Amino acid sequence: MSGFSSRLPLDRIGGQALTEVLETWPGLPVVAVSPMDRDASAPEAEEVIVRVPLRGKSLDGLVQLRFPRAFAQQALARLDEQCQSPPPQPADADDFARELGNMVAGRVAAGLGIAGCSCALGIPTVCRPSPGPLPTGCRPGFSPLPAAPAANAGTADPPSQAPPPAAPLVISHTRWTCQGHRLTLEIRLHPRAT
Repeated sequence: MSGFSSRLPLDRIGGQALTEVLETWPGLPVVAVSPMDRDASAPEAEEVIVRVPLRGKSLDGLVQLRFPRAFAQQALARLDEQCQSPPPQPADADDFARELGNMVAGRVAAGLGIAGCSCALGIPTVCRPSPGPLPTGCRPGFSPLPAAPAANAGTADPPSQAPPPAAPLVISHTRWTCQGHRLTLEIRLHPRAT
């Protein structure tokens, strides 16, 4: 297969990426939640959303990972224990979340490359929705990529500044559990205008 195709196996690529990262890095088992089991666990109070833009010759996209802040703190504490580091500080959870999102997105990009759609990662961003309406650019599910900078800001847009594509073509939305926490991985890919 070469170039962008609507038949990319995103659920498989995303699932392999998430399980490889979590089972290897902090050593935490992750289990897929059946699509039929929509209420596998109640939403947890404070969620973290990590977004990593993707940009390739034939596609633009986004990898978005959602998980409870308590999961980030638990996994970080496990890593610190394995490395015999001092106890994690609250701000360390955001760094962990950003790194986790980057590692998962990197493995997604590698899987896309094997499928013939190589792409580069943008800069991971982390946001924590507060109760009530979510902050702009941080909605449940997919949020469009940030708008491109002004024309005089430079000649090439970095992946994190790509203009939002018109309509998604390939979408993967999978749910997972790890250490009693619910995680959601969403991948959205759009064909690039040629």
